[in-house]
Amino acid sequence: MTDEETGEVESTAVRHWIRAVSEAAIPFESRWTWAALKGVDSDIYCRLGEQCDLFGRALGTGSLADIEAHGAATCRGYAKAFQVLQAAAEPDDAYQLGQDPLTGFRVAIGRPRRSRAEFRRWPGRRLRGRAVFSTR
Repeated sequence: MTDEETGEVESTAVRHWIRAVSEAAIPFESRWTWAALKGVDSDIYCRLGEQCDLFGRALGTGSLADIEAHGAATCRGYAKAFQVLQAAAEPDDAYQLGQDPLTGFRVAIGRPRRSRAEFRRWPGRRLRGRAVFSTR
């Protein structure tokens, strides 16, 4: 295999693990903040934080084997964080809902994208009429 082919394989693997870790984070980060995890299980909070740091360092200076090992471990960590918070019945806290008392205008703000229908399905999160959904 040429150096160019090796570089392409490594680049593809790096993109794979960045995507895999990003997708593994979505179930956790779309519902809860890191503060919620810390409050429920500080050990998992610390371990996941350390694992994310290890993955980040592996991306910067590690070998392909390091990236694969830490990418897989980070994916498992996010899955564990989700399981811990779900088992604890921790309320979602990764978004904010607001309403202007004068106009009744409602807004939902959060980092991950959520659909209007999804917000409407959540108990205690009734949104009717005009609402603005922002992810910034």
